[in-house]
Amino acid sequence: MQGFTRWLLVLLAGPAFAAAPPPVTLTIAKAVAIGITTAPLAPDSRTAAATRFGVATVLDSTPFLQLVDDRAAADALAAASAADAARQAALFKGHQDVSARAVEAARAQALADAAHARTAASRFAVEWSPALANPSPALVAGLRLSNLRLLRIEALSDRSQLRPGQRLQMTRARSTALLTASVIGAASGVSAISSGPAWLAQARGGGLHSGEPLDIIPPAPAAQTGVLVPASAVIIAGGQSWVFRALGDGRFQRVALPAGSSAVPGGFHTAGLAAGTRVVTRGAATLLSIEAGSGEHDE
Repeated sequence: MQGFTRWLLVLLAGPAFAAAPPPVTLTIAKAVAIGITTAPLAPDSRTAAATRFGVATVLDSTPFLQLVDDRAAADALAAASAADAARQAALFKGHQDVSARAVEAARAQALADAAHARTAASRFAVEWSPALANPSPALVAGLRLSNLRLLRIEALSDRSQLRPGQRLQMTRARSTALLTASVIGAASGVSAISSGPAWLAQARGGGLHSGEPLDIIPPAPAAQTGVLVPASAVIIAGGQSWVFRALGDGRFQRVALPAGSSAVPGGFHTAGLAAGTRVVTRGAATLLSIEAGSGEHDE
């Protein structure tokens, strides 16, 4: 009864087990006598169940194309103003019939038109996406012909991530036909439907209508690799889960299992232990008692 009480105190001691101590060393005969057995950890991988990713909405391309035209007009005006300012300055320098006031006026107009052109260019990033700061001619042509449509994708989770060029499968309401969208980049503005991040994407027109919602087929989750830890190998000390790693030559080192790496004692773990590591699968509690000095061991 006294031995059981000492062992129980070992399990309940918190501060004493905050960090892993030096290895416990046993002779082979002692390890056999107390029934120590070990086994290598088996590798495993798990894939989380796919969850709903978010929502996609077909955008009206008209404002975007209007912005393309506004930028082209602003660039043309800025170029003309810059050329006129240069011409006025050259005439003035050549003592032609041009006043200094006319030169200054032309320069001021050129600066104003250049600023207007920069503002028009910046609106692509502010209103649409930084990735569309310089929209490609192919995208613009496709939108004008309705061969392409812009989509806004809003994720339901703030941890969701998409990368430019990534392809997503989507379906229209009451349709099983798949359409493929290609991510352009992060979308500007605040998400209106969800609290997660938003992206712009492009897809083939295919009769899509402005404002039409699309169902996103969730991207396949990445598989997590880890090891299977037998429940018989796990001991609890100081509110922490531990296993004893067999180091060889009768030495056993207590190793903490990362918090949150498994929902149950033992089971699947993604960090802290490598496949092939030998752990004690029988006798771990006895080793813990010996480690704390509450049991006999051979020096």
